[in-house]
Amino acid sequence: EEPHPRGNFRASFRPGMVRNIEDINQNLKHQNEVVIDARSSGRFHATAPEPRAELKGGHIPKSFSLPYTEVLNDGKMHSEEELSKLFGALGLPKGDIVYSCGSGITACILLLAAERAGIKTGAIYDGSWTEWGQAVDVPIKK
Repeated sequence: EEPHPRGNFRASFRPGMVRNIEDINQNLKHQNEVVIDARSSGRFHATAPEPRAELKGGHIPKSFSLPYTEVLNDGKMHSEEELSKLFGALGLPKGDIVYSCGSGITACILLLAAERAGIKTGAIYDGSWTEWGQAVDVPIKK
């Protein structure tokens, strides 16, 4: 016997919600989208080591830091009001938001938090820092 009844959720790929390294690199020129990084502040500013030795430290230029842990309290997401204040405190410029992290996983926590805060635009940079931090032809800010 299953402890919970089976649901009926069906996932479907939505290409408009995914960005790749070329998209992020082009955005540095046009600034149509704002990148928010879910990694720790230490990793974002290269004051803490990356868990993968082959990755450089730092962040995508003009990106914003919002560690995913800041949207959680004891493993549960903050209220809509608290999340709205957190995103508001970033002082983001106009533009759709792209969420990044170490490997594209915790960026999804920020996207969900933004949705709860009433921010309806968002995409995930799937390669995230694992891709950007080892690429040879992209700028990195510390």
